[in-house]
Amino acid sequence: MEANLCKGLRLFRIICNNIIKFPNEPKYRTINSANAKIASELFSLKGNVDIFVTTAGFKQSSTNPAHYVYERTPGGDATALAKKCTHIVEERMKNLESLVAMKPEDR
Repeated sequence: MEANLCKGLRLFRIICNNIIKFPNEPKYRTINSANAKIASELFSLKGNVDIFVTTAGFKQSSTNPAHYVYERTPGGDATALAKKCTHIVEERMKNLESLVAMKPEDR
């Protein structure tokens, strides 16, 4: 389970990093939850992934419910929320990767 969570968080980190690198590119600001890789690695995780994604600054498209579009942060830096999410995800991944590396009996 932890390995799947790491995989999903890595993918989400890539998505956020792409927003930071290309803030004006619509293709990098959109998550297609119907995409095979995104569906299997991110949206297949247990829990409310859609709430996680919307809390991270994405809004579900009214014209295509499978698409989540990153909303620009009001004022200042348009990528501020993506940067914050990237930092949080990286911190959590360190803990998870340590846990995954442990033998089950050492957990």
